[in-house]
Amino acid sequence: MEYSFLDQGDERLLETAQLPLEGGIAVAMHTTGYATQGDEVVELAITDMQGKPLFAKRVKPQNIEEWQASEASGGIAPSDVADLQELYQYEDEIMELFEKASFVVCEHISFAHALLEASWVALPDYEGFDLDEEFRLSHCTRDYPGQAATAVSLSDIANYYGLTQGSPQGAASTTAHETDASAASEAVVANAALIAACYQKLVEEHAQKRDAKGTAYWEAYERRLAEEAAQNASV
Repeated sequence: MEYSFLDQGDERLLETAQLPLEGGIAVAMHTTGYATQGDEVVELAITDMQGKPLFAKRVKPQNIEEWQASEASGGIAPSDVADLQELYQYEDEIMELFEKASFVVCEHISFAHALLEASWVALPDYEGFDLDEEFRLSHCTRDYPGQAATAVSLSDIANYYGLTQGSPQGAASTTAHETDASAASEAVVANAALIAACYQKLVEEHAQKRDAKGTAYWEAYERRLAEEAAQNASV
């Protein structure tokens, strides 16, 4: 499917164009399935906005003992994680990264949040950004009542921005190898790095569209807002 940038209105354009590019983290995971209730994390990766790995671990689910190795699990089978720690045992490391981050980017943030909390990881308050939802809002034709939402994948977003899903710099130190079965695979770390890169491209695209309207346009926009505020104040 081909995507194109949509007119979202000046307020939203400005809001997205002004989002920060630094100080955030990107989160990716592999899971036993795609349900927000019942499925669990088997692999978690967190990178900074340059794709540098900050956390990358495989973990054993707390309640699920059997699942099919699939795209959702990144090919991870129950036997691959049977002897590993559970995710909540890394809670302090994960919480520290969330607390220090000025924002958190995920492909599907509500799904990621639900599965992290289901693993007894008590997340602090954070500013979240749902890459899938925000891309659909700005690049997909509006959904109509009763119509299924446009499906968008991480690879779709990456392809739109001309990005490839390669190995992030520095990932080798955190990928799985013979002496550390709990280290995350290269794929999930690369996914987190790709999420970070797509977020930056999306923000930069909005900034370019904002700048293309020109200084005079935005000066008139600010005058109009000021006039409306003055009228409302006098009522």
